[in-house]
Amino acid sequence: MDHPNGSDARELQPRGVATTRKPLALILPIAAGVLLLSGAPLLRESAAAPAASGPTQTQKARQHVALPQAAVSPFVGEYAGKVEGGSGSMRIQPRAGGRVHVDIIIGSPDCSGSLAFEGTPENDVVRYRGPSDQITGHQCNMTLTRRGNRITTAEDGCLDDHGQSCSFSGTFKPGRF
Repeated sequence: MDHPNGSDARELQPRGVATTRKPLALILPIAAGVLLLSGAPLLRESAAAPAASGPTQTQKARQHVALPQAAVSPFVGEYAGKVEGGSGSMRIQPRAGGRVHVDIIIGSPDCSGSLAFEGTPENDVVRYRGPSDQITGHQCNMTLTRRGNRITTAEDGCLDDHGQSCSFSGTFKPGRF
């Protein structure tokens, strides 16, 4: 190959002198340092890597360390049903620690009522003991029992929450809230 001064570039090296090549592992950190000092942006792994059809090694590693999600209670869902003296709907939502939040709404032409509470399912039962009413002294207690996909509700002392003509006691099946 011709050198700009007219000589062959191979002739510039003295014979018998071996040239050493720097290993690539030494050059890359130096080049990255020079780029950082110059202010040039470095490519990220995702931008530099060609598009792959499957998950990347990083994504695969994250999959292995993912924590299992807590199982959702079989009580969770929306229900509709018949209660003593009317009809009702119930929504049960998951909460932290395995607890559930229950919203019950009942009604008929003669009465209406609602109750919201949290409880912890034990086997196929959720129990609620409400605070005592300061005026009447009544304490609303509810028991929800799951049998298959149906939930039976039984109340005791919840008259203040719905009136005399209906009750939260009844049977609910999956349905729209």
